Amino acid sequence: MVPDIPIACSLSDPELREREATVLRTFAAHVRGVEARPDGYLIELEPTDEAIAAATAVIVAERLCCPFLPFDLTVDAPRKRAQLALSGPPGTREFLATWLEPRIGPTGTPNTRDAKTAAPRQER
Repeated sequence: MVPDIPIACSLSDPELREREATVLRTFAAHVRGVEARPDGYLIELEPTDEAIAAATAVIVAERLCCPFLPFDLTVDAPRKRAQLALSGPPGTREFLATWLEPRIGPTGTPNTRDAKTAAPRQER
């Protein structure tokens, strides 16, 4: 049996601020929209090499400090679609909400203006 992994981030406050100012800010610049799902979020990205590289950088960085969080990067035919799904055990969506909810409009539709301009926030 696999032990439960706590829904928590191991970064200190200074490390989190650095992550927000670098990797997460670069990633946010490529976000087209965010869709809330019962177990997390689906993030629609620009279908560019830069967006895919930014998503990969997020995965590489975040998998170490947030081991409960599975990542699913989907890239279809060139320039068609790029998506990053963040999902996990109960509580994952709530954990990620402070960063991702501001990027969803009041009707649940992606708020692409905010997704491209807002700096990422993660309360961990």
